[in-house]
Amino acid sequence: AYINDQTGNGLDAAANEWRALEKADLLFDSMTDPNTGEPIGIPANPQILVPSALVRTANRIIGATSVETVDMRAQTTTIRTTGPNPYAGRMPTVLSNQYVKARTNSTTKWYYGDFKAAILWMQVWGVETAQAASGHPAEFSRDIWAQHKVSYRGVGQMYEPRFLVRNDT
Repeated sequence: AYINDQTGNGLDAAANEWRALEKADLLFDSMTDPNTGEPIGIPANPQILVPSALVRTANRIIGATSVETVDMRAQTTTIRTTGPNPYAGRMPTVLSNQYVKARTNSTTKWYYGDFKAAILWMQVWGVETAQAASGHPAEFSRDIWAQHKVSYRGVGQMYEPRFLVRNDT
């Protein structure tokens, strides 16, 4: 229902790697907010969440100073075009850790979009601190003069999935 999932759009070592980001941007163009009917649009400060296996590839795409496109459709000549990286002006942030692969069971699945707009922190209770009373048994038996406890409870919750695009090969 959200049309924010696409296959055949992997980050790989092939030429024109930046086209995977372009395909994700084009998918954002086709999504609308169900409440307002307005287009979701491409995030102003996009982020890319990748498994560890794709960190270097994603950084190479973002860090490239120029890209080269090779058109071999003409049988007599090969046309090469070199230009600046189309994503150099709005650098997406690359995010990763070992949990991406652990949660998705994939080394090729990656996410692109505005995570702050898509996911909210739902808080049950905020940070609470407590200090053990003076004369606590640990104070005498273990020479602990002060004990403090800090707790909080909450969870990240998907709020608006249309602000993210899931991509896979």
